[in-house]
Amino acid sequence: MKIYHYIFSLTFFFATQTDVSGQSNNLIYYFDKDLNLTAASTASYLGYGVREKGKIKFSTYRIPSHTILMKGYFTDSTLAVKDGLFTYYDSLGFVESEGIYKDDREEGFWLFWEDRLSDSMYYEKGQLLTEVSFTYHPGTELVASRIFMNYKTMIREILQWDTTGRLISKGFSMKGDREIYTYYPNGKVKEIQRNVSDEDPSTRYFTETGEEITKEVEKEKAKNKPDTDLSGFPSGGDKPVYPGGRDEFFDFIKRNLKTAKNYLSTTLQRDGNPTGGITKSTLLKLSFMLDKKGHAKDIKVDGEVNPLKIELASLVGRMPSWKMNGLESYGPINIILNISVTYW
Repeated sequence: MKIYHYIFSLTFFFATQTDVSGQSNNLIYYFDKDLNLTAASTASYLGYGVREKGKIKFSTYRIPSHTILMKGYFTDSTLAVKDGLFTYYDSLGFVESEGIYKDDREEGFWLFWEDRLSDSMYYEKGQLLTEVSFTYHPGTELVASRIFMNYKTMIREILQWDTTGRLISKGFSMKGDREIYTYYPNGKVKEIQRNVSDEDPSTRYFTETGEEITKEVEKEKAKNKPDTDLSGFPSGGDKPVYPGGRDEFFDFIKRNLKTAKNYLSTTLQRDGNPTGGITKSTLLKLSFMLDKKGHAKDIKVDGEVNPLKIELASLVGRMPSWKMNGLESYGPINIILNISVTYW
């Protein structure tokens, strides 16, 4: 989640009012579009400061709309050191983020909003210790996912819910070791994926009554794999095909794949380490099954769960049914695709 750090390089200020000691009480600053000082005639932002209890209570406004951009506290009129509660606003005047600086470093909880609360971060002396991120089902107030991260212990927990509020999956990872549980509608465990150091990756499968069926499922997968594992995009003939073909499929993804911009803009690097496997342009391995009617099910995006992959899986689940081209009596068909996602 992006924290907006506004750096003001001041060489002068204009005082509108002075007290008996000669100190300026009310201070006005004019900034250009890059928040550098400029003349009033070329300003994009107006800054207004008031001395209050030994600090400068400061607000920044957009010109000419006069909507607020930021308000907070600085130690003095140079605006070099943040110290106190800071609030940042979007172009409509809604709060985007809020938190406390102490001696120019983040301290305690910082909260971020995109219509709804999307992130909560906890800092000590400017160091990010924990983070909780949320995504929501489009057009609803229902939480789609919750991701908790402890950056000291490198522990991550991911929970996902469907549009009815039912828990779909729960994942836990620590320093590369990972377990993911998926659930039936009745709350019973459907599948357990385990990837732990010094062990071969394993998957266990269960019936809706809780009976383990791992061996039977693995046998069925092994039997079907040679005929159903497609490495490229199906092009018709004796293969399933998306309505309109390959170009229409990827156009559908491009038109509808939406992700939390604040999440994407801050998952590139943290402390020099990749987070969540996301880069500015990322390649995702997508797999799903087509049932006899061409509907997608058992949708998976390889790698550690994050909001981008959750939304891609949700989108694929809502796509039109595929043409089965005579394979209706055979299904389910396994489709494996590589999808490149570029943002910014």
